[in-house]
Amino acid sequence: MSLASERYKILTIVGTRPEVIKMAPVVFELRRHPARFESLLVSTGQHRELLSQALDTFHLQPDIHLDLMQPGQSVSDFAGRALAAVSDVMMLEKPDAILVEGDTTTVAMAALAGFYNGVMVGHVEAGLRSFNRDEPFPEEVNREIADLVADIHFAPTERARLNILEMGLPEDRIVKTGNTIVDAVRSIPHTGNFDDAFLASLVPLAGRLLVVTLHRRESFGAPMKNVCRALKDIVGAHPDVHVVLPVHPNPDVAGIVGAELGGVNRINIIPPVSYADMLRLMSRAYLLLSDSGGIQEEAPSLNVPLLVLRNVTERPEVIEAGVAKLVGTSRRKIVAEVGRILCDETEHEKMRGSENPFGDGHAAERIVSALWERLEARHASGERRSAPSNGKATPVGRAARAVLGSCLLLACSALSAAGQSHDGYVEAGATYHRLTANLGTMQQLYLRGAAHTDSSDVWQGEIVGQREFGDKGVFYGLTNTRSLGPRVYSIASVGASGGAFFLPRYRGGLTLAYKWLPHSLVTTAGAGYIAWKDAHRDTQWSAGAIYYFGVPLVVETGVSWNRSTPGNLTSRYQFVAATAGRERVRYLFARIAGGHESYQLIAPGKPIADFRSSSVSGGVRQWVKRRWGLTVSGERYSNPSYRRSGITAGAFAQIE
Repeated sequence: MSLASERYKILTIVGTRPEVIKMAPVVFELRRHPARFESLLVSTGQHRELLSQALDTFHLQPDIHLDLMQPGQSVSDFAGRALAAVSDVMMLEKPDAILVEGDTTTVAMAALAGFYNGVMVGHVEAGLRSFNRDEPFPEEVNREIADLVADIHFAPTERARLNILEMGLPEDRIVKTGNTIVDAVRSIPHTGNFDDAFLASLVPLAGRLLVVTLHRRESFGAPMKNVCRALKDIVGAHPDVHVVLPVHPNPDVAGIVGAELGGVNRINIIPPVSYADMLRLMSRAYLLLSDSGGIQEEAPSLNVPLLVLRNVTERPEVIEAGVAKLVGTSRRKIVAEVGRILCDETEHEKMRGSENPFGDGHAAERIVSALWERLEARHASGERRSAPSNGKATPVGRAARAVLGSCLLLACSALSAAGQSHDGYVEAGATYHRLTANLGTMQQLYLRGAAHTDSSDVWQGEIVGQREFGDKGVFYGLTNTRSLGPRVYSIASVGASGGAFFLPRYRGGLTLAYKWLPHSLVTTAGAGYIAWKDAHRDTQWSAGAIYYFGVPLVVETGVSWNRSTPGNLTSRYQFVAATAGRERVRYLFARIAGGHESYQLIAPGKPIADFRSSSVSGGVRQWVKRRWGLTVSGERYSNPSYRRSGITAGAFAQIE
């Protein structure tokens, strides 16, 4: 008996213009099969402006837009933000598979996030290699990372397939598909009028057009200056040559190009153009000069010769096919090679007529078909790939963990708010406080724990025995945190007690939390109800915010309102809390709270109690070994009638 097919959720994750261009055909192919796939497009915004331009070309809008780009961002800065943000999205959406394309930092971090979260990773354009980790940088290492963790490799060419095999990866994970760039180029008319009419004025009526692009990180500085000076030499030596250079918005590129080529006759520096117009511009060119990987793939589809402004290429097929030549960034070599093609019509025609090594324009169909077959096989076998044992069931994410912290007592709050990387924990401990005004002591014994039933569902429970004011009782509490979407969590809690008058008969609450990705901010709103063992009933509302700083620091603040009956008395309490430190090492936590407490003493006409109170607490959570540790905290509470102060000490064990 065969199992029925599922409808699989697929996240296609992009961050740059080339990724959008090459993944657009795959997204459209996924959407052609709505009975098989739920397709969501996720954008990291690694290159915000150019990314938006490409999305507009294909009339695509991200379903989830993380907007992670920051001015002057370093590779490592972006990588850290991307890994955390994409992991959060994965944990919320629970996809069956993710698709990434190419070799950007978005690709490497998304692939790692998939691996860490036990999600199938499909790498489109897998297996490309320059065999030089510095050229291109950091792309060569990025694609090695993606290939290493991917579950299915969509290799565009036979050479790429062999490169994956040489890594020692199983052959049955590799599918040779062709390159989706051919699909993309064929989907866009590139022989008609420009969308931007100004571009038509840059194409010479009599003369030859050279289209140039520069953006590679390894070309910054002297190499890029050499290329610019070569272009000045070329237009000086060939009066019929016109150059159009759409300049990359990166200041390291725009600054050099503007300084070297600004105002040079017959060299037009223009802002980036839409992808459709770029294809139209390139199709009208006599020759292309570029350090772009994408243009190496587009040139054969447009039948336009290309000189590659790099020392090595991960696409040797385009060189072997004869449509392109490597010239590097040597000023003299660039001038010589351009001059040779300009002066030798036979050589130019030979390069134009070369066969396209990147496929037939049906790569997206092969990718989606292979993905479906792989998912169906996994479904039929009951296989579900899990992450390694130290991250098997992924926690809800940093933001949700911070929200959980507001629902627990302080020691548990510190653990939750700062983030965990385990399946659950168990903690046991004791509290001893002394009270002034001859009120004796307060003593507690507690047992708390948490378990992740899946990647976005957390259950937490506690049992607390307490002796105070000459009475004793036991409280039982249960909290569930569940994701409701990419940015929203709910936290539902219930509790009940037996014994002591100072413990609630029962209580319940619901909090909704919204993550303002990627701004490291969570806002919360909640409501609750408490029935005490006397006639008092409390209705509560709360609002709060949690912010994650770049250093390992989480700050939370909030305010709660309490309406007590009888008497319909309203009071307000506010707090500020902070947690600092690192998982598996040490957390320090502190909390300050203060406000009014108001209630009417039982029976009509009895006096109203309305007083200010405050509390200050803090402590440390120290890992002794990788999976267990100790926690110690102190607290001081005061109101006009008495003060209470003391310590809590406990031990915890993480369960993996």
